[in-house]
Amino acid sequence: MRTDLQEQAHSCVHCEQRFLIRDSNDPQPLIHIDGPKSDHYWRLWPLDQEPVTLSELKQMSNLGCAFAEYLFLKFSSRKEELSDSVVVNRVPPAMGDTEPNSIVITLSGENHHETNTYFTYMTEEGSGKRVEIAEGISTADYAVLSYCWGGPQRTTLSKARVKNGQLSFDTNTLPQTLQDSVRVCCELGLSFLWVDALCIMQDDPEDKAKEIGQMASIYENSYVAIMASRAKSVEEGFLHPRSPFGADRRSPGFRLPYESKDGRRGSVVLVEESSSQTYADPLSLRAWAYQEFILSPRILDYGELRTTWICWADDNPTDGFLSTPTSYWSRQRFQEIMSPSIEANIVSPHQLWSTLVLCYMRSSITDPYDRLPALAGIAERLNTIIQDEYIAGCWKRHIWLDLLWWHADGRSRERPARYFAPSWSWASIPNGDLNYVSTRSCVVDEGFEVLDRDVRLSYPRFQYGPVTSGFLLVQGRIIPEQCLPDLRNGEFYHHLTHVDIHGHDTISISCSIIPDPGFPNFHSSEYSIIGMCLAWDEKRSAIRGILLYEVEPECHRRIGLFSVELGAHLLGGNTPFEEWTKTRDAIFGAWRRGLQTTKIKIA
Repeated sequence: MRTDLQEQAHSCVHCEQRFLIRDSNDPQPLIHIDGPKSDHYWRLWPLDQEPVTLSELKQMSNLGCAFAEYLFLKFSSRKEELSDSVVVNRVPPAMGDTEPNSIVITLSGENHHETNTYFTYMTEEGSGKRVEIAEGISTADYAVLSYCWGGPQRTTLSKARVKNGQLSFDTNTLPQTLQDSVRVCCELGLSFLWVDALCIMQDDPEDKAKEIGQMASIYENSYVAIMASRAKSVEEGFLHPRSPFGADRRSPGFRLPYESKDGRRGSVVLVEESSSQTYADPLSLRAWAYQEFILSPRILDYGELRTTWICWADDNPTDGFLSTPTSYWSRQRFQEIMSPSIEANIVSPHQLWSTLVLCYMRSSITDPYDRLPALAGIAERLNTIIQDEYIAGCWKRHIWLDLLWWHADGRSRERPARYFAPSWSWASIPNGDLNYVSTRSCVVDEGFEVLDRDVRLSYPRFQYGPVTSGFLLVQGRIIPEQCLPDLRNGEFYHHLTHVDIHGHDTISISCSIIPDPGFPNFHSSEYSIIGMCLAWDEKRSAIRGILLYEVEPECHRRIGLFSVELGAHLLGGNTPFEEWTKTRDAIFGAWRRGLQTTKIKIA
């Protein structure tokens, strides 16, 4: 019996003798419950062994087997949960005629394009390694580093350093994450590495804008991206030993013996699926890392739980886990849309953009001013397919869709005082759980039109970068004030039993509002609120639009989202559904088309 159970995944003599796993082509799960003939015991694969009963589990548990104790406590009263609660990839996976006990990874084609930027170059002097900063490397292979800064950097590229020619460093003096990345590059036979802190002049705004503007090219053309996902700061590093599964009692792990078909012995580690799904590495929460993950063709991801190889050429996991993060879906769809060899895509480029924005907004950013720049590379590349005008995070041709966002906790958040983006753009909200209205059954309201727009870029040559100001001049239908909730009383839902339709019929409608962060407190008896219609939901006979607040004469700011729906009891409960739907659409459609149209400037 091992005595270091707190330091590594559990394994003991009982595991060696009773839970031996042999390689098999059988597709059955590694662990399963015995069939209906007996429900008094469970057993571990393979089936040619004698079953392990619950009483035997209890006996092994009393002798100190942590794995037996875990299973006995978990399944003695709930055997049906076994197959879903403990998961493991069948290791090794099916490998055809390849070398036994090896892992197959697929490498995508290499891209060679000249990149005009600074790079770090690894050299050796005597017994020590040095890093030199070089400008431009033609078509040489290079790696890029994706990592968490974790605060101010003690080693950066500056205008003074360039001017004085101080472009060489002893590797041992660098922060640990940079040292580790140099080591990985040397092991891979790469001489060049791109690191933002050392390849962008951090005290030169113009150089930062130029470099960020070509971020897509830097990452797309890299040989490999080294992602230091497990490190919270640049000082931590990512190559130090991990705490194996089982070190934390809340995340139990068990090492079981494995025997390949040729008789060689190894081991597999069993962990609860929730242990791999709920843990998030620090880098996965960083906004800047999101586009680095999406754009890089090949990735070595050093996480706290595992090291993963990710490549556009193969979507299969290579780290032994069955489940993959949801961000993989976005990466795969991005590659499919950008690939000229794929003729048809299930997801449209604009649908993908919306999904990318939602995933991106779940990550945090230190400076909200960077919200647009940190997604600029993806926007630039995707626009080669969308081919549209980019307006502060939105696309002109689909602007009515891009404006239909809402914030999950808008009531409890404040909008920052500092300007980051126009109020109608999702980028004006620095962090949080962003969502879009479902538009599967929506069409643009025929009364809505963008008449003019003007967005001032912080750096004119950086089309996808930060902005200093911006407005939309739009024309659209306006919801009557009586249909909106009384915001002075803090109401966000309003129901009207009878609304006159131009002196003819009456209808029953309801209006709900989702406030943006920084929603005003309306105490005055007079205030100017406008609900502008953007979309018509044909399936639900509903109007979707944005709520606007007049902040100065002839200038409005977005403060929320609204939805107006027709009451369900329009014709009574006995009316056939088809007749009810037809009448509903006719009446509500007539009411909608009769709404007043006006022009509004939104800043």
